[in-house]
Amino acid sequence: MENFHDSQYRYSNRDKLMATNQLVWQHIAQRGNWWKGAERIAIAREARACENAKNKSVKTQNSFHYPLISTDSLSKTELPEIVVNIVRYIINDPTCMRDGQSWLENLKIQGVSHAHYVELLSVVVFVINIDTFHRALGIPLMSLPSPVPGPCSQYTPIGLTSDEAWVPMLKVPVILMAQAGLYKGKSHVNNILRALSVIPEAMRMQCLLERHYYLKLSLMMDYKSNDGRSLSRLQMELIALRVSVHNRSFYCTIIHGLFLKASAELINYSVALEDVFTNKPVSQPIHVGIAFSKEILNFTDAVLIGDINEIKRTRGILEEVLPIGGITDASAVIGSTQSSNRIANFTGIKLGNKENLFSLDLQYKYKLRHYPSASSTPFPNIIVRTLMKIAGRVIFGLLFYKDDFGVFKGVALIPVITGKGIRSFLKRKEPKSQE
Repeated sequence: MENFHDSQYRYSNRDKLMATNQLVWQHIAQRGNWWKGAERIAIAREARACENAKNKSVKTQNSFHYPLISTDSLSKTELPEIVVNIVRYIINDPTCMRDGQSWLENLKIQGVSHAHYVELLSVVVFVINIDTFHRALGIPLMSLPSPVPGPCSQYTPIGLTSDEAWVPMLKVPVILMAQAGLYKGKSHVNNILRALSVIPEAMRMQCLLERHYYLKLSLMMDYKSNDGRSLSRLQMELIALRVSVHNRSFYCTIIHGLFLKASAELINYSVALEDVFTNKPVSQPIHVGIAFSKEILNFTDAVLIGDINEIKRTRGILEEVLPIGGITDASAVIGSTQSSNRIANFTGIKLGNKENLFSLDLQYKYKLRHYPSASSTPFPNIIVRTLMKIAGRVIFGLLFYKDDFGVFKGVALIPVITGKGIRSFLKRKEPKSQE
């Protein structure tokens, strides 16, 4: 991390980010629940070699699909072939997982249990998160640490359920969570974190990464909060949504789409999302209410494609318009979302019922049900959808007819189901625009 510390991107708010990277790197080197320290480092090395090979492949700026990787470009490793193939699949094509349940059962037959798989996945996504951040900033990658010797703990937490994803997860009740020391009394825990909960320490590391790369858990539902970042919440969600669309992550696309719309509603902006869902380079600002959207999205696309020259070019343009620390924060959100997308896509976590219903307009308009990862979330019943639309209009008409609606945290999600914003629905005032 000396390279990051000494670079032009250093500023005080990122000290904890540097410490987080070191903690996660130390975690990877430790003996795990089901993989030894040397095996975990081998997995990390394989993930990095696969990512490097992908970035060296021929790509175009319009490409939103990952290229194939030949076996010749992988690192020399003693890992079993099945493990190497899993790592390659996670790195190379996070968009195509559809029948994950059958795939995982087949892995189990070959000796890779669900717990083995989740631990392997956690190591891979941690490498993706931190390496993406460094590549975006144009600074050298951190050297992988030396493995810590010792046997696996083979620890399995109590209170697992297999009903909500392809992998077992801890149940939500706080009393069970406290048993593993994970949730510390928090009333809301997202499924991205829960997807790793069969490996408690991996979940702790993911929580730490989300806190410093994206947002604290307690602030995610506060749609105005950017947790002191140099980017606005709208800009952060714009990046997260673009990355999620790129990776065709149904769960994350819905969540960040709702967050973006809710954040815009609370400050009375009208959001046009069409250009976020396209695979073409952005030539014009996509939305007059989100500052520097064109520059932000072009930088995000360059990082996702992996073109070093394009990353440098778009980063230089973005540096001219963002405040100090803005590039660092943008790079952090890209890295965090790359990780979250793969956790969602490769564990089969489901959308909650409310998010599923409130996002129907997004699902229909942008054909999100065509994403392979949408297969894990059942489609809402048509009668329920109709009733919810009616209920959404009635509730807003009767209860939230106020000027200062920003005090109602979370209610901005409800008008999403109506397909209209709060202001336009109540016909009180036209949305602002800001050139």
